Amino acid sequence: MIGAYIKMTLGAAILIFLIATLTLWLLAQYSHIRPPLGLKEGRLLPCPNSPNCISSQANPHDKVHYLPPIEFTGSTEQAKNALLEVLHSQTHSSVVENDGNYIRSEFRSQIFGFVDDVEFLIDPETKVIHFRSASRVGHSDLGANRMRMEKLRSMFLQKLNLPAPDTSSGSSP
Repeated sequence: MIGAYIKMTLGAAILIFLIATLTLWLLAQYSHIRPPLGLKEGRLLPCPNSPNCISSQANPHDKVHYLPPIEFTGSTEQAKNALLEVLHSQTHSSVVENDGNYIRSEFRSQIFGFVDDVEFLIDPETKVIHFRSASRVGHSDLGANRMRMEKLRSMFLQKLNLPAPDTSSGSSP
């Protein structure tokens, strides 16, 4: 009797695991469909209401979606080249569009290959790089896009020998 119960429980656990794995795999396949992004009226598209997106062009009072833009000194060309070097140094990522002051890259998760879109808009007048990083599927990303952008910011500033600003409050200009 106990042996049958154990077999049934083990069978159910295996079935649940297989269904969950298949579901995640199907979602990962769906995430390979490239959404229409880019600029609208000179700005990156706004984040959706879900918490799996971070943008420097979100409302600064929006603690879920906002991070300040990346500031730089020197020329726009130097900033763009440094940013591209940082992006090319990342594993599981690729630059899919590089047009003027706009750069679009894709980052894939290691296990299931979920794709996140990361966009940059370099503003030569204000000497900032605006960005938007968003997951293609799901609702929450457990802060992955925010952590990615903080890491890319740090690497970019380090490459140009610039000091890192304090972004811990998430609302500094």
